Amino acid sequence: MNIIKYLSIASLCLVLLIALYGPSKFLEQFWGNPDMGYIEIKTLAPTNKPNTALACPLNYCTQRKPDIITSTYSISSEILRDKIIDYFNNDTNAKYISAPEDKLSLRFITYSPTLRFPDTIQVQLIKSSQSTSTLAIFARAKIGHSDFGANKARVKEILAALKPFEKH
Repeated sequence: MNIIKYLSIASLCLVLLIALYGPSKFLEQFWGNPDMGYIEIKTLAPTNKPNTALACPLNYCTQRKPDIITSTYSISSEILRDKIIDYFNNDTNAKYISAPEDKLSLRFITYSPTLRFPDTIQVQLIKSSQSTSTLAIFARAKIGHSDFGANKARVKEILAALKPFEKH
């Protein structure tokens, strides 16, 4: 009976800590900065972890087979960049992290709505011509081995938002 009592007290303490810090800050205390940093999508190595999702144009990713093939869009890479930023700005569970000076690579942190688990999403914009472009997206979970398909679903949502701009 004492073990149940101690487990109950430990659980209560954990709940109080999470309530005091907030889920995001609590997770950051244990797992560090939620931003997993820049990665070169084109040469991304294969992984066995099911908590990632990769979307690339046909024959763009050289080391790893993409989960989703991306389309070509009839808008410039600059406009495509703005559409991506607008998409994430409208997501209350997302935060813009960085873009290098060439502005063709963007990084965002997204959080699961309830438990606030962080994921890093990187978008590589690819200029096809002055008026067309495409992109590659890599989404990866910071915590855990599986994300139950959350990153793949998120990548599909991003691409669905861009569907009106697909080249026909």
